[in-house]
Amino acid sequence: MDFGDAIRKCLVEKYYPLIEGRASRAEFWWLMLFYWLISTGFMVVLALIMAATILPAAMSGQEPSILTILLILPVYMATFGFGLFMMPPVVGVTIRRLHDRNISGWWFLGLMLLCMIPILNLAIMLAMLVLMLLPGTAGPNRFGADPLAPQGTGIFE
Repeated sequence: MDFGDAIRKCLVEKYYPLIEGRASRAEFWWLMLFYWLISTGFMVVLALIMAATILPAAMSGQEPSILTILLILPVYMATFGFGLFMMPPVVGVTIRRLHDRNISGWWFLGLMLLCMIPILNLAIMLAMLVLMLLPGTAGPNRFGADPLAPQGTGIFE
């Protein structure tokens, strides 16, 4: 699975049947890369606008003008909208990745709730990283067929 296939599968094919089936490591990590690249792009644009408008005003002791706010507001709204749009695919591919490891998706909810405890959050995030890096179970499991297995190779399939 390459970058385009992973993005198409997560954003088009699996956007509605969010948590059904299994997701390979490639599908998960390509979607995370896509999310990170777009989010970083939004942050760079925000940083450039702020450096060009707010920073000079603050250095001269003035308050930012309404024009500055009108420049930043659409970028903030686009960033927020992108985050809302990407939340279902990111959660869905994470749950399907857990399914590939033969782990129930409810563990994701439990782990995210445990992340709210300040001392445990680093350990939980490290555990999630390890779970996402480990290979899935070979062959079919209770959540579906192996996403890496070739389809239709048998005589009776």
